[in-house]
Amino acid sequence: MLKINPTRMEGNKSFFRRESHTCKVCHPSHSNLFYDDYSYSKEHSDGHTTLTEKFYLGHDEGQKKMHMIKWDTMLLPEESGGLAVRNLPTMNQACLMKMGWNLREGNIIAYGLVQSWNNLNKFEEWSIGSGRSVQAWRDKWLEGGIVLAQYMEHIPTEIDRWKVADLVDSEGNWKTQILSPLLPPEISKIIALPPPMDVDGADEHSWPGDHMGSFTISSAYKLVCGYHELEMDAIWKRIWRLEVPERIRCFIWSLRYGRIPTNKVIWATTSYHLWLWRNKEKFDYEFASPCPSRRYIHNCVENYYKAQHSTVVIMEHPHITINVRWEAQLASWHNVNTNGAVQNSIVECGGVLRDHQGA
Repeated sequence: MLKINPTRMEGNKSFFRRESHTCKVCHPSHSNLFYDDYSYSKEHSDGHTTLTEKFYLGHDEGQKKMHMIKWDTMLLPEESGGLAVRNLPTMNQACLMKMGWNLREGNIIAYGLVQSWNNLNKFEEWSIGSGRSVQAWRDKWLEGGIVLAQYMEHIPTEIDRWKVADLVDSEGNWKTQILSPLLPPEISKIIALPPPMDVDGADEHSWPGDHMGSFTISSAYKLVCGYHELEMDAIWKRIWRLEVPERIRCFIWSLRYGRIPTNKVIWATTSYHLWLWRNKEKFDYEFASPCPSRRYIHNCVENYYKAQHSTVVIMEHPHITINVRWEAQLASWHNVNTNGAVQNSIVECGGVLRDHQGA
């Protein structure tokens, strides 16, 4: 009934790509993706339905074919005489419903969202305005991302839910009589910034991974991985900013690690293996030298440098402390220490006999 040839399919694929900026589709198996816009206008609905019809019915651009079967019939399930073609707006509504169901049931999707939310709470900071939206004890609103609750042994119940604005008295000053007993002196000194005021506007979220305080996927990735805690070396930035081809930058990067297999680096390993293979061939008739030998030596050099730069401990031998000095024996016991040596056919030996007092 429907004849779809590869040429027409490629044409429709390009047509779909040109129109993809207006289409936000969600496949049933990808239920963790959903609309940015929950409302779906009739104009977009009709446009996407027409686009799907053209693809299934074999229409080319500028040329229509006869509809042998009603479109509404094609939307029916297979067991009802249709082709089970999905209607785009209805399909997205179903995906949103599945998302809501999984959230309510505590499914894996909800777990993933909770994990993302926990990471946001872990890193996000606040730019104080009026101070009425920021929790005084558990949010990061001080310089350096300090959380006051981490420096407090106990938060009284009556002030547990205080906002930053609640730390200011009616005269616009910090309530130092409350803060001083609760916080250590070094933290109390930090709260030397001007108290928040209503005229300062609303409180705003601030993202620490970006110098503008804006959330970016790149900065979030670095924070979650802990890359923000690594020490930065300016040499790497200089290497990747060189105005040379990428291949040259990669070469310099490898050179910085000392991983370039120069003749000087390879010579010692080559000499050793040539000596080893020569002896094995002379005394071990079943030995066959590796082929190709050049690749084998390069691998040995590479493995050596990998092990040299590795911080992983392969094996730790137990340390045993041995006392080599003379130890007193039990009473009524005697200890005999002997030693001997030979040189130029001359043999000498001697011994010491001592009691428990060393005499």
